[in-house]
Amino acid sequence: MLKALLLDTVRPQLYCDSCGDGILGSAFHCNICEGGDYDLCGKCISNRAHCKDPSHFLVEMNVKGGYPLATNNYYSSVKETGDRVIIHL
Repeated sequence: MLKALLLDTVRPQLYCDSCGDGILGSAFHCNICEGGDYDLCGKCISNRAHCKDPSHFLVEMNVKGGYPLATNNYYSSVKETGDRVIIHL
């Protein structure tokens, strides 16, 4: 019961710079755009969104308890084929 109450009170600390929604789950972060404060939600990434410069890679972050934790996955912009290059470090 307490766990359910705590989960209901988690508020997003990140907001998508494309759609404006709060991000609870996967976030995709650009370390360069907007002074290193540019984030996209999973929905916008699925809809082929990217940061302001297609040459930048986005680092995937898992948002836990409202706070981001970086993974080792980096995503390129969408290529002409419709795919992204994903680098696993």
